[in-house]
Amino acid sequence: MAAFERGPETAALVSVLKTLRPGEEITIETLVGILKFTPRPEQAYRAREIIAREGGGVIDPLPHGRGYRRLTDEEAIHVASERYTRKARNAGERGARSLASVDYDELKDADKVEHNVRLSMLGALRLVISPRARKALQGVVAGSGAALANTDVMRLFEKVK
Repeated sequence: MAAFERGPETAALVSVLKTLRPGEEITIETLVGILKFTPRPEQAYRAREIIAREGGGVIDPLPHGRGYRRLTDEEAIHVASERYTRKARNAGERGARSLASVDYDELKDADKVEHNVRLSMLGALRLVISPRARKALQGVVAGSGAALANTDVMRLFEKVK
């Protein structure tokens, strides 16, 4: 099956989850009653990705696997985006710790360059998603009323350091 094709079960799950209105929840029991099968976690994840990509909103799992909820636009901004920012920040910190544990002096010259490049990239990631950077961006974006272009963001971070 090609990457862009959907299995019949995933397609059915997408069609049901797409009907949720902002703020509406659906329990697993209700979902199983409609679908006549229990969706596997990977099917649910894929269905949620498809819906988000197609502009159908953000579907979030309920705690303890009880079901799913379509987030309101405000929740998507404050809840979902913060979750992903936190995950990116934590991943950057873990990556930097892993690189810091390497015996740098024993690396070949080409590997030293690669080590330093990746460590620099992770440092930039942490800088860009830091609370201080967020505050600086908030001030600029509030004044412009629109998202900044990537080049403008990078120029702003030259001042934030």
